[in-house]
Amino acid sequence: MTPQNPTILLPSSREHWIDISRFLAACLIVCVHAPAFSFASLFQLPVFNGRVAFFLILAGYFMGRNNSWKKAFKRGYTLLIPFLFWNVVISFLHPGIMNMELPEYLCNLVGFRSLFTPDFIPFSINELTGEPFSPPTWFLRDIILCSLISPILLKLKYPVFVLILICFSTDWLQYPVPSNKITLAPFTVSLFSLGLFLSSIKL
Repeated sequence: MTPQNPTILLPSSREHWIDISRFLAACLIVCVHAPAFSFASLFQLPVFNGRVAFFLILAGYFMGRNNSWKKAFKRGYTLLIPFLFWNVVISFLHPGIMNMELPEYLCNLVGFRSLFTPDFIPFSINELTGEPFSPPTWFLRDIILCSLISPILLKLKYPVFVLILICFSTDWLQYPVPSNKITLAPFTVSLFSLGLFLSSIKL
């Protein structure tokens, strides 16, 4: 009886340095947000200002590789599942949930905020604007939306280049309201778009 040939493992196509760097960036985000972390202040400047940019650029980079509407929709609904799951779970811990009517609950569930600018509120539902029940998921919300419009961002290359230059060289499009209070804030879109355009460079 001849022994069976051992299974030959093919080398992984994943870029391990990217997985490792994403893990480290996630750890730094946790360090900044953990209130009991005694050295959190040491991380404020380099991490608090850079961690979100890192993820947005990286998300745009992978979204830009072989971009298509099919890929955009697949990424959108794939991320939508954990986004809604965690917001639903955490919504039950929200102190004001018992006093919320269904429209207000749904607005907070999806993190409905002003769009792109603080004053532009689609459908004019001012009293129902909210943020996700799990505040950090505003970031996931914006990546979902950026992924869905990524084919458009790639088509509008030159206007988006102008947006990137304005956001990085001036403070015209940076508002006193934190970026998580604005859905698809200009700086968020510009960082994601930068990753899209960098995707033409093979790492």
